[in-house]
This record gives sequence, structure tokens and C-alpha cells, in this order.
Amino acid sequence: MAGFKFSEDAENVWRMIEWWRNSKFRPTGALPFYERHLERLRNRSNPRVLVLGVTPELRMLALRKGCEVTAVDISMVMLNAMSEFMDYSGLDKTRETVIHGDWLSVPLEKQGYDLAMGDGFLNCLDNLRDYGTLLARLRDLLKPDGYVSTRTSNLPDTWKPMNILELLEDYGNSQTGNPHPGCFDLQLSLRLALSADSYSEQSGRWSWKKVIGKLRMLEEEGRISNEIFKPMLDYFYDMPQFWTIRDRTMPRRHVLEDCLRRDFDVVERVNVGGAATNMYLLKPLVKKF
Repeated sequence: MAGFKFSEDAENVWRMIEWWRNSKFRPTGALPFYERHLERLRNRSNPRVLVLGVTPELRMLALRKGCEVTAVDISMVMLNAMSEFMDYSGLDKTRETVIHGDWLSVPLEKQGYDLAMGDGFLNCLDNLRDYGTLLARLRDLLKPDGYVSTRTSNLPDTWKPMNILELLEDYGNSQTGNPHPGCFDLQLSLRLALSADSYSEQSGRWSWKKVIGKLRMLEEEGRISNEIFKPMLDYFYDMPQFWTIRDRTMPRRHVLEDCLRRDFDVVERVNVGGAATNMYLLKPLVKKF
């Protein structure tokens, strides 16, 4: 398979499969919103859906709704791993095209899609500049009456960063905090990612690599106990390489919505996960010449 280096990536594919099986990042709770947004295409002839990423739940949902699906992802690890979760029973597999490519540059048909959807796809971009580039491109790829459907995370405008050591101390001392997490605490992982040691206000970017590096340093300096935080440290040290080499973005909410409104009207915004996560339904703005 082109772009797949077995000796380098096979283990990461396997690890990603195992990680995804029980991942709290899966879009299970958001699926009713994606399904409702897809219902807007019900009366269209041969609706075409562009999936940003290869999230199996979204691809199968669109196929079940009778849509022609094009899914695009830049990572061969994800392309191979997510194929493990695709169940084509009762579906027409020939109506799906999966492309290895960059969302910002892969050749796609202008005004060729009724809906673009992707779970957290904006958060996967490397920086805020790419938000504007991709959103402008999606406006061009969508039909004038098309939509974008996505679940996106953002920081509250009132958020104030803490450093990693402060966060760990706060976590261990809190009544709800568990200093011996038998299974890793997703909330803590995100707080560490958005710490002052990892997050850049200017770019809106955070990095698992920076988190892991800081944890290693604190452990080596004896400032955190390997015994107390071993499950957490093991989780980070054993993360699939795909996650550790990529930065992620999570801008403040007003920054995110400023980006969205340059190219789209916000038809719907529904909070789906605390103050930080919202489902958006967007409609392209009419171009001004």
C-alpha cells in the first residue's frame, strides 16, 4: 500500500486499534447530532458527503443515509487502523472513496459536496492560520446550500493556564482527584495538554510531546513520584507515536468563532461536553465579488 511503511508503522497501527477500541474520544455521544444534520440531505438526489478524517462511525452513518462518501486523512496509520472498525454489512461499499491526503491541498471537486463532516477536525490542525485556510477551502468545496457538521473543542474565554506541576498537585489534593488512576483520567490528560508548559496562546496549539517531556523531567528531578503517578506516566510513555508527534489546537471560543464566521453562518451551536465542546452546524456565506 502506497505510503505505508510496514517496518515503521505496523506496530503503531496495532496500538492505535487497541487504543481506539476503548477511547473516550470516539464520537458516540455526538452521533445523534451528526445524524440530525445528515437528515437535512434527505430529499436531495445522490447527496455527497466529505468526511474530514476516517472516523468509522461517521463514514458508516453517512453510508446508511444513502450518501456517497469521500473520506480524507493524511495519516496512513489512521487509514489502516480505522479500517478495522468499518462494518459494511448492509452498506454499499462502492459508494465510499478513501483518500490519503492533506485536507488543505488534496484535489477535490469544487462545489461538489452537500455536507462536510469531521469529528474534531479543526482541533487536528497545526495552527490557527490553517483554520482560515481550511474553512475557506471547505466553503469552495461545498455546494451553495451545503453544510459543515463538526464537534469542536475550544477554551473558555475565562480560562487561565497552570503549569504541569501545579495541575498534578491540584489533582492529587482534590476530593475527586485520584492519585492512583488505575485507568487513565481523560480530564487530567487534557488539563496537562493545556498547561502553561504545553499551550501557546498565540498559535492556540498544544503538544503531547511537550507534556511527555515535562513529565519525564519532573520525574527525573524527583518532583513527582514514579510510584504515585506510574499509571499516568505509563499511559503517556506508551502512547501511539501518531499522537506524540503531532500538535493539536484548541483556541479560545471567541477566536474559534471569529474564524468560523469569516466563511460561514453558524446555523446551530449545541454544547455537548462541558464548556469546552460544542457541535456546530455551519452554512457557507455567499461570496461577495
